[in-house]
Amino acid sequence: MFGRGPATGGDPRGQSEIVGLALLFGFTLLTAVGVVLVGGTAMDALEGSASLQQAENSMREADARLSQVAFSTNDAHTIDFSGQAGDVRVTDSGNVTVTVVNGSDTCTAQIGFGSIEYQNRNGDLVTYQAGGVWKRVDGGSVMLSPPDMQYRNGTFSFQLVNVSGSVEGPVESLRANRNAEASRDQSEQLRRTFGDPACNPPDEVVVTVDSKYYRAWGDYFREYVGGNVSTDPADGTASVELISVGSSVSISGENNTVESSSDFSATVEVLGTELSGISGDSILYGPTTFDVTVNGTELTPWPDGDPDDGLAADPAEDDLNDPTAGEQFVYDLRNRSSGTTITVGATSWECSSWYWEDTGQDRYVEGYGDLDQYRCGAVTDERIAIDSDSNSDNLVLLQDGERVPDFGEAGPEQRNLTEVLGDRINDTGHVQLSANEVVFLYELSKADADPDNADDADDPDYNDAVVLLTIEEDNGVEDPESFAVHVSTNHVEVTADSES
Repeated sequence: MFGRGPATGGDPRGQSEIVGLALLFGFTLLTAVGVVLVGGTAMDALEGSASLQQAENSMREADARLSQVAFSTNDAHTIDFSGQAGDVRVTDSGNVTVTVVNGSDTCTAQIGFGSIEYQNRNGDLVTYQAGGVWKRVDGGSVMLSPPDMQYRNGTFSFQLVNVSGSVEGPVESLRANRNAEASRDQSEQLRRTFGDPACNPPDEVVVTVDSKYYRAWGDYFREYVGGNVSTDPADGTASVELISVGSSVSISGENNTVESSSDFSATVEVLGTELSGISGDSILYGPTTFDVTVNGTELTPWPDGDPDDGLAADPAEDDLNDPTAGEQFVYDLRNRSSGTTITVGATSWECSSWYWEDTGQDRYVEGYGDLDQYRCGAVTDERIAIDSDSNSDNLVLLQDGERVPDFGEAGPEQRNLTEVLGDRINDTGHVQLSANEVVFLYELSKADADPDNADDADDPDYNDAVVLLTIEEDNGVEDPESFAVHVSTNHVEVTADSES
């Protein structure tokens, strides 16, 4: 039998209650501390957000006040920063370079600009710069209000506000004074630079902004200005290129395709089809169909104008080589991105010889007299297909200034290239086109044709179809003679009106 041990000095259940109370008190205290800590963090975040919103509002107000100083007769104004829990400073922060190009002549001006920056205690940064308001955000920057830059009806204009001063630290208000003499002198110099006759009318204008807010400037260019926009993180710059229609569009004819270096719209126009032959007292027109391939997607807009219908069950229904339907078919491609490739394919078809449709119209051909005209009513097999991958030598692309090969015509009923292209060929046999135009010449009667061996009567003539492709720069100038550049600067000196 086991005996009872010595007394321990109290009921152990009483100790448990005391420990429990201590733990509860400790937990409550920790919870309270946690609430204070979390609440303090939340309050800091709310205060920081309110401070940032207040700074944004103050900078927008500064924008309005500075505009009054820069662009009106009010040469001085006070900008209120009272109640701000951050620092304000005026700094030289960047520059804008405007380059005007006209052929081999270039006119350039680099214009420096200062900024008014506000930074709160959380590190948030809002800046008035070059006439706009910008904010730094995670991963980049955004625009809060735009500068006074426009590109309308062929005129580029920019009224830049350049602030200067030595302000740094907390301030209650700023005093802004316009330097009329500096504004007038620099604006006059810019007027002379961009008014130089050697640079007018411009072929292109390039505007490049060097700023810590370059990403936001790039977004601004895309949304409000247009043209070709690019950003360079390595240099911290954003650029926009504005060009007159066709003047700076680069076109590549590789693989029978055309590619524009800029955002564009295009027009594809079939100028003529001359695939025909004389049989007895009749002219027989070989069936010819076309497609337009954009970035690998094939469209068939003719003859009904709907690009998504696809080729008819019998290609004769899409035949454009119809003497009764006129000679011109046009299709427009709108709002395409730079780098988009375009090719215009053409296909000739074998016709069912027993089924011909009489057009009911005679045509006089010298040496043959009046001949009946017939077009195909039904086809059998594909004869020759020309696209970016097939029969590449059966297609010749010509750009401005290139010599037109001495192609003839296969028969007297056909038009030769001089007749089809008209004044697009000059007296020396060279094609006269705008820089944004390309002519497609097709040989659809002889497979594996060689354009360098097409001088004789029995050789390929490359007049079976003729297509004109015109690339137009989106936001380009319809009338290049009206393309104009107006840049001015407004110098505003900023001082601390009172320091807190």
